[in-house]
Amino acid sequence: MKSKILFSVLLLFSAAFAWSTDTYFTYPLVSGYYVDSDLTLTTDFTLSLVSGEVAEGNPSNLQTGDVVCSGAVLRATPTYNAKWATSDFSAKSLYPSCAAIYCPSMISGGPVQNDNDVSWLSSTVFNEHDEWGDDYGLLFGWDAVSQNMYDDLTPLVNQPVTYKNVTGEYPDKRAGVGIYCKGDMEIVDGTSVKSSNEMPSTGSADFAVTSTGTHGISTRLSDTECIAAIVKHPLDISSHPGFFRLYYFSTGQPSIPSAVGTETISITVQESGGACNFHETDVEASSSLSDEDLIMIKVTFENGGDPIQITDVSSSSADFTVSEFPTLLCDILGFPPSFCPASNGFDEDVSSGGTHDVYVLVERNVGASGGTVLTFDAQTVSGSCGGAATCSEDVDLGDSVPILCEIDPDELTYGTLEVAEFLVYCENLAGDGISCVGDDWYFNDGISGGFVEKDNTHAWAYPTSSPGSSGTLNYESGIAHCLSDIDVVSPGDSPGDYECELVPSSAELETGDTQAFVLNCFHEGSASEPDSVDYDLIDGVDGSLSGESTSGVDFEAGSDSTGQLRAFAYWSIPGDDPIMGAVALADITIGAGGNETNETGGDDDDYYDDGSSMHCKIGGGPLNPFPGSSGWLTVMCGPDYDIPCATADWDAEPPGIASVSGDENGASYTINGEPQESGKIWATVTYDGESGDCFLPFQIGLPDCWEFT
Repeated sequence: MKSKILFSVLLLFSAAFAWSTDTYFTYPLVSGYYVDSDLTLTTDFTLSLVSGEVAEGNPSNLQTGDVVCSGAVLRATPTYNAKWATSDFSAKSLYPSCAAIYCPSMISGGPVQNDNDVSWLSSTVFNEHDEWGDDYGLLFGWDAVSQNMYDDLTPLVNQPVTYKNVTGEYPDKRAGVGIYCKGDMEIVDGTSVKSSNEMPSTGSADFAVTSTGTHGISTRLSDTECIAAIVKHPLDISSHPGFFRLYYFSTGQPSIPSAVGTETISITVQESGGACNFHETDVEASSSLSDEDLIMIKVTFENGGDPIQITDVSSSSADFTVSEFPTLLCDILGFPPSFCPASNGFDEDVSSGGTHDVYVLVERNVGASGGTVLTFDAQTVSGSCGGAATCSEDVDLGDSVPILCEIDPDELTYGTLEVAEFLVYCENLAGDGISCVGDDWYFNDGISGGFVEKDNTHAWAYPTSSPGSSGTLNYESGIAHCLSDIDVVSPGDSPGDYECELVPSSAELETGDTQAFVLNCFHEGSASEPDSVDYDLIDGVDGSLSGESTSGVDFEAGSDSTGQLRAFAYWSIPGDDPIMGAVALADITIGAGGNETNETGGDDDDYYDDGSSMHCKIGGGPLNPFPGSSGWLTVMCGPDYDIPCATADWDAEPPGIASVSGDENGASYTINGEPQESGKIWATVTYDGESGDCFLPFQIGLPDCWEFT
């Protein structure tokens, strides 16, 4: 049997997609008989509007790229084109032997008939013929059963075939030929099957499209199977009904995928009025410097739909009056000029995928408490699909949401690596004090630093920037954002004047190495022992600490890594609030020297720990032999031990400790020495014009107890 799968695009006006294959149907009962033909299966369809609205495209003939409005009802009307012998056909069939009184004469076949329609049968009828063909192979004689089944398969196409009987082969003789298939015509929206009709009925389907986005509407043939049949000519039904023959070619059926002949039209479904969809990505709050009841809320929105305008804002609580921010009155209302926007952002176009800032003025009414929810309204700019669409987005300013915060102290001058305590306080929209949320502290605006500890109430922070730097220490909690202005000076110019150092200030170690670090601290320029010291490892260095004291600590190196040892020295008396003490840092690198090889034995420059050298390496043992044990050794040459040695001479050291015999292919050995004795087995080699030697060290041990039994 032969089978060749071909895929091609038919150049039809509809650009329908065709599935093609070469078929080779065979007669199930006797080999050598076949129907060989190409087979092409194609679907197409028209897509039109039943009800609803089309934003772009012809409602009576929708095409790929057209846009319809959500809720529209569409109608898909499929067609198909199934052909055989488009360009290829041949067949060989049986012809009954002549009877004693009658021998029907064969008819000349004539030319091949091309582009023949596939005959579609219902699954019930198809299965009956398929099973009959597999079980019996043919219909014999013109009885009622034969007549009914023959009628199922008509009309047939007259084609030239080669007949064969006991007397020989007869090419180019006429036969009635047909290819018969069963299958379902499906209409699909994406993965959702909208209708399925048993061929040859194609039907049509009306269905609504509601979800927005791209819809791939398709027609396809599914669960398709095919067989072939041949009726010999002449039929002789009227004069010799017993010579009627209908042969089934039901084996060798083509392997047809579960869905073929797919044609797709991709349309876009758009919400009525377009897609109105936006969401908040950031919220900031600022209070008036002259009126504590006035708060500016800045909200950044991202537009996830079609172009929109944000048109209004409202409050869920009567305790707060909200309005579009009056930009012309910004400074009069007491807001810093640097905070005043040029526009409040309302009634301005926001492009698809764009971000947009909107400013709102919130006023606390008398007796205000808790918080509120701001609701922002928007509408699409376009009026397609039945007019502008509207949507809204809520921004939660509830009573537990920090709106404003304050850091104490709000400014500080202190030295590099000095530690100071900063406290933070939060309040909600009504001005009630509430717990801050989170530990989002950070240095910014030109300085960097670290934290010994931080949470939602305080931070022990130290700057790492050089003296003369200025910047801010920041805290964020929900909407609230506050800062403290920081000036960095040398410790001697700081009100606290604390300074510490670790000696050494850096170390390069290998795994398992230990290093003692000494801590020296100073207060107001003089040596001073802190009240307590905490040590920790930061920035990824791996290791362990022991022996912590106010004067130092021991470090044991772990795996290869880099980072820092940090010491936090704390003084309670004298204490210059908020400055608490200082940190000291030491840089640590583990594995800086790489895995250096520890070379031993023979010439220190030639042999490694296992006895290998730059010339050769012995493998196979013995590493822990016992007296009388024996085995086999191998040797390989070259710097990477991947070159077979040209020659190899073997020996043992000291003499007599082992017997060794072999060549470049390997050596056998027997241990002669006593327990606890040590020795070496040597190989002297040549390879690629080079020569050298290597050894395998061993120490003789006692055999396991079971070996005495």
